[in-house]
Amino acid sequence: MLNHLPDQIPVLLITGRSGSGKTTLIEKLVATFAKRGIRVGAIKRTHHIVMIDKEGKDSERFHKAGAEPVILASDTFLGYMSRPSTKPELSELVAMFAGKVDIIVVEGFQRELVPRLVFLGEIESVGEEDDGMTIAYITDKPSVETIYDRPLFSRDNAELIAEYIERKVLR
Repeated sequence: MLNHLPDQIPVLLITGRSGSGKTTLIEKLVATFAKRGIRVGAIKRTHHIVMIDKEGKDSERFHKAGAEPVILASDTFLGYMSRPSTKPELSELVAMFAGKVDIIVVEGFQRELVPRLVFLGEIESVGEEDDGMTIAYITDKPSVETIYDRPLFSRDNAELIAEYIERKVLR
C-alpha cells in the first residue's frame, strides 16, 4: 500500500474491469486537458512484457545484453528501459514526472490510496468496500446522477468528467 506520493503533482486513478473503457476514457481526458493547456502524464500498470523497441533493433539488443538502463532517443521520442529489482511503486513513477505535468492519470494501481474514478459494470456492483478514495463513478448507461453521494458519469462524456476533475482534483 502506498503511503507517500509527491504532494506537488495531483494523481488520479482510473480503475475498473478489463474492457470497461478505462483506456478510451483516459485517451479522451488527455486530449480534453491538452486542449485546455493542462499538461497530463499517464501511467499504466500492465502485467504483460513491455517492449518499446522491436526485437533485433539496437536498443532491444543492448537491453537483452544486460545494459541497465537503456535509453532510446530521437528528435521526437524518448524511451527508457529498465529492469526494476522490485515491483515499481506508484510514488517512484510519479516522481519521474516532477516539474513536467499538471496532473498524472493512472490506469491500474487500484489498491493505492489515491483519488480515483471507478468504472462500474452494473449499478448493483457498487457495494464493494469503500476506502474513501473514490471521487466519482463511471458507467456506460447511467440511470442516476449520483450514487453513494458521489457523481455518476457516462463514460462517453469526457468533457463533463474533465470539468469535474479540474474542480475536484486540480482545484
